Amino acid sequence: MISSLRLLNTVRYHDHYLLTEDFQSYMDALKLVDEEYLDQSKWLKKSIITCAKMGKFSSDRAIMDYAEEYWSIEPLKVK
Repeated sequence: MISSLRLLNTVRYHDHYLLTEDFQSYMDALKLVDEEYLDQSKWLKKSIITCAKMGKFSSDRAIMDYAEEYWSIEPLKVK
C-alpha cells in the first residue's frame, strides 16, 4: 500500500500528464462557488440563467452527432 506522502510526492514531482498544473485555480473556483452559494436568491437566479443560456444539449443529440460525424453510422429503427 502506498503511503499518502509517497502518493503526494508522485503527483508533485512526476506529474507527466500535468493533472495538477491548474489545481490552485480549481481550488479558487471552488471557493468562489461556496461563497456564491451562501446567497440563495443570487444562486437561484444564476442557476436559472445558466439553464436558459445552455442552448440545445441532450445526450441523444450528442450521440447522434458522434454517430454521424465520427463513426459514419445510421440509427437502427426498433419496431
